[in-house]
Amino acid sequence: MEQPLSYIKYIKILWNKWYYLLASVVLSIICGYFFIYLTAPSYSASASIKLDEKKSELSELINIKNIYDRTSKSESEKLIIYSRNVLTKAIIALDYKTSYFSNEHYYLTDLYPQKPITIQVIKIPKGKTHNTLFKFEAINHEAYKLSYTFEHFERTSQHKFGKTITMNGFEFRIFAPKNDRKLPQTVYYFRFNEVNDLLTKINKSLKIDDNQNTNILSLTFTAANPYFARDILNSILQEYQKFDRSQRSVSIKQTSLYIDTLLQNMSLVLKKSAIDIQQFKASNQMLNVSTNAESLTNRLTSLETEKHNLTIQNLFTTALRKVLERNHNLNTPNFDLQGVEDQQLIMLLNKFNLLIDKKTESLKIYQPESAFMIDLDEQINVIKLAVSTNIKSQDLKNKELLAFLNKQIQEIKLSIESTPGKEGDYISLQSDFNINQKVYNYLSEKKLEAHISTAAVTSGAQVIDDAVLSTTPVYPVEASIYKDFLLAGLIMGTLSIFIVRNLNPFLYDVETIEELTKMPIIGSIRKHTGSSDQHIILSIDNPRSLFSESVRALRANLSFMVTGNNGKVICITSEIAGEGKSFTSLNLAGTLCLIDKKVIVVSTDLRKSQLHKTFQTSNISGLSSYLSGQEFIENLCLETRFTNLDFIPAGPVPPNPSELIQSDKMLALVNYLQQRYDFIILDSAPVGLVSDSIPLMRMADINFFVLRYGFSRRLAATLPEKLSKEFNLSNMSIVLNAFNSSPVHKSYYSLSSNEKSYEHYASVNENKF
Repeated sequence: MEQPLSYIKYIKILWNKWYYLLASVVLSIICGYFFIYLTAPSYSASASIKLDEKKSELSELINIKNIYDRTSKSESEKLIIYSRNVLTKAIIALDYKTSYFSNEHYYLTDLYPQKPITIQVIKIPKGKTHNTLFKFEAINHEAYKLSYTFEHFERTSQHKFGKTITMNGFEFRIFAPKNDRKLPQTVYYFRFNEVNDLLTKINKSLKIDDNQNTNILSLTFTAANPYFARDILNSILQEYQKFDRSQRSVSIKQTSLYIDTLLQNMSLVLKKSAIDIQQFKASNQMLNVSTNAESLTNRLTSLETEKHNLTIQNLFTTALRKVLERNHNLNTPNFDLQGVEDQQLIMLLNKFNLLIDKKTESLKIYQPESAFMIDLDEQINVIKLAVSTNIKSQDLKNKELLAFLNKQIQEIKLSIESTPGKEGDYISLQSDFNINQKVYNYLSEKKLEAHISTAAVTSGAQVIDDAVLSTTPVYPVEASIYKDFLLAGLIMGTLSIFIVRNLNPFLYDVETIEELTKMPIIGSIRKHTGSSDQHIILSIDNPRSLFSESVRALRANLSFMVTGNNGKVICITSEIAGEGKSFTSLNLAGTLCLIDKKVIVVSTDLRKSQLHKTFQTSNISGLSSYLSGQEFIENLCLETRFTNLDFIPAGPVPPNPSELIQSDKMLALVNYLQQRYDFIILDSAPVGLVSDSIPLMRMADINFFVLRYGFSRRLAATLPEKLSKEFNLSNMSIVLNAFNSSPVHKSYYSLSSNEKSYEHYASVNENKF
């Protein structure tokens, strides 16, 4: 039960100081408004791309394995998009050499894509773009004023439109508008952009996220200008696709270039062969050759062509074997199958590529030393061994075939040599020409295949959503900013309440008193805001005021503490002077008189009493005179102008007030007064300064300890409980004095539920009281 009560206590503390929270919230909302007004907004553009991991159908048909195919795309594609190559080309394509700004809301606003000033950039020094901001202001149609800050000093100069300007290492020209009516009438700012500077900014603003378990990348770019955010993001996507297409066609282009070189050489050889035949026919006047010679020529051409084709195939397999021999740990699926015709070797290479793809994906899940990865590596090694064995087998087979072809060619050449001289020479020339012609045709076919392959290559990334213009800022978002500032205001207000409450040495709320002491609070007297005349008793002279109502509430609560003859003697004290013990004594006495109770107020503060001034009596003789044996008890009680209210002044200040208060005469006086008055109110000295009040508190039936709002210190609230324990006083209660009557402090003086029940009970039983 204690914890909920603690929460309730804290809630009451906050509720009592609601104006702190209100002020803090209002201030935070104002700060939030100025924050939104003075903060440059940021805009965001978003796009998404899908990474295609399949080869095109045409590439499958012609046995092309693109070099840039990847299975694990996400991370590698992110690095490519962030690469300097792609971003640089995107910046260049955007043509963003100069940034233009206007000064709004105390910050610079980027005017892209507007170009209010026509500027031709001639030279930009490196390393100065970030620090040099130029200010342009048109003077007339022929001149303008230009200024910039250099080494903390602003430099200003006038220039004519169209003239070359050299300023702080920059060289440029500013041209006048073609239409005079468009002459800028405001001040503009501009800054020259360098690619390296823009690269740094773009890298910081570009965010790429991969959606889990998908091959889709989401790109987001944040900038101060929504148009720039959209355009630069679309430019990055376009350049990335171009880069991806170019990388995918690298191997095909290299093959095409190699074929072009062979074709050029073969074209020269073919032309020379044709010229040689024409010259031979012209010089020997040969129109036709015999059927036997033509047959030998065709057979030789066929064999030579087959030999050349076999040689070309050997070039591809030899290159593949060298790659395997050069790197025994080759684990990249980038084998180009162009030119490989053996179906078993194609199957092995495709299987090898699939296993490498599988290994790349598995490394994201398994450790390299795991059993699964070890088994996968063994499968890859088996396939590599099979590829190597197949290549060696083909090499051996090709060597045997080449030997056979060379033998057949040699036999035909011997037959040609046995042919008559001129016809034999012609056969040799014609055979060379036919061989060169067929080789040339074969290379032309391969070139056509390479061109078809190049045309079939597409980008592995498909743009799903292009970046579109969004004029709604992502920061600052008004609702979010106000919510954050409102929350901060509530937190600051709450902290200020508890900080002020804990650091303030004075008492301002009931909750603090309840924390410091377990003594009951018998009542709360409101602060009187009217006349401060010390010659009147407010509860009597102004009985209908709110102040008098609070004193009557104290009187009503007093009825619960009075039983029979007990409760007639009331001692009222405080920690120090000024807390209102005498003020409380007078007004409590006044409310008791109003219900026809005979009351006497005894000024027991023998050191510094002021009560005689209120009653306008002399202080020459009084309590001190009686206690010192200089006056009789019958002469002490003085009647006042108030009905049923008598008064005993303190008298002259004695040298030994403590001893006099503790004397038997003081007890005899109290017993004497009990026989003649319904209530005896002892206005004692401050208990925190002197010990004079202790004997009086022991004599009293009821003890009131007065705490004054904003005047009594926190430690004063602990004194009643200490006095009660130290002197075994069971009749101690606390009276709160001078509590404000404004709604802000209503909890300080409003009656508690117990106090209200006291007052109701007392009003019903007033005659008994």
